[in-house]
This record gives sequence, C-alpha cells and structure tokens, in this order.
Amino acid sequence: MVKELSLFTHILFIAAVLITYAIAFITIRPFRMNYRRKYSTLSLKLSYLLYLAIFLVAIYSFVFYGDLEFEKQFRDTFFILSMIMLFLPNLGMMARRSIKHQRVFFNYFFSVLNLFVIYYIYFLLSHTEWLF
Repeated sequence: MVKELSLFTHILFIAAVLITYAIAFITIRPFRMNYRRKYSTLSLKLSYLLYLAIFLVAIYSFVFYGDLEFEKQFRDTFFILSMIMLFLPNLGMMARRSIKHQRVFFNYFFSVLNLFVIYYIYFLLSHTEWLF
C-alpha cells in the first residue's frame, strides 16, 4: 500500500525535524566544556545528538516509506523494547544535571546506552520492508 503524500507534507515534516534538532543542539550546547568532566560530558552530548539525528531520520523513513502494520507490531516484543529504548536517552539527558555523585559514570553509561540505541535503530531499519 503506497501512501500518496504531497511534497508540502514532506517539506513540513523535514522542517519540523530540523527545528527539533536545532532546539536540542542549542539547549544541549555540545561544545560548552565542563572542565571537571570534560570527556564524559562531551561523549554524552555528542552521542545523544548522534542518536537524535538517527532517530529523527528513522521516524521520517518509517512515516513516509515504512510498512506500518500496527497490528503486527503491537504483538511483537520488539515494539515494547522499542518504546523503552526510545525514551531512555531522553530521560538520561533530562536527569544529568540532578546527578551529583558518580556523574562521570552516569555520563559514560548513557553514552554507551545511546550507542546501543543507535545500533537498535539500525537493526530496525535494516529489517523493515520499505515501500519506495
């Protein structure tokens, strides 16, 4: 089932994706250095921005070109895992300033988690039937 969407819808969605990414980039300020935790903070911020870029591209791909049989996906255990994996990086970024002790461990843990989620999104993209 091929979806017929207008060029305006694609442009509007791409604009929303770019605005979302720009707001995240401005809010996170990835190159503002924390001098006590230089590398761990930089790895967390950059891995999150990489995750967000790949996630937004995946959402665009699934919405416009993916086979969206929700009935099949709700029964699948991958759907539940996907929902958990998509919220964890965002929760990590929101909670990072409230962590006072073990902040370096927290930063590296969520950096690795972000990379794992990126791999999971790649896995989902490679196992999806595309409707081009």
